[in-house]
Amino acid sequence: MSVPWSYVLKFVLVGDAAVGKTSLLVRLTDQRFLQNPDPTLGVEFGSKLIQLEDMNETVDLCEEGSASAKKREVTAEEAQQFAKDNDMVDYIEASAKTGQNVDEAFTRASRSILEKIKAGLFDDKKVAVLLQYPIT
Repeated sequence: MSVPWSYVLKFVLVGDAAVGKTSLLVRLTDQRFLQNPDPTLGVEFGSKLIQLEDMNETVDLCEEGSASAKKREVTAEEAQQFAKDNDMVDYIEASAKTGQNVDEAFTRASRSILEKIKAGLFDDKKVAVLLQYPIT
């Protein structure tokens, strides 16, 4: 029996409380929006199969609850600069509410990781990626 995927990529969503981490996870994995989700106590998990070129990647997501309730709006310019300063894949706005660009954001991140693995920049046995959320 063959394994139906080539890689399993694991993303951890971290950020302040009540900023949309659970909503993003549910939108990606279940294609629906939670209007008023209960606060995450502990950890919530999800998984999605993404097809890239000739490979299948399983994206496992882990969302960690947060006790901090700081709220801060981040401008598009600040987010773009943060991505540039931290050598991130690229900047893309996504909305858990409408679903706009949610799949695309994770597809781009997955593609970038796989390109770096193929180029020998990442050891595919020891890769870890942190997506910091939110950008509202």
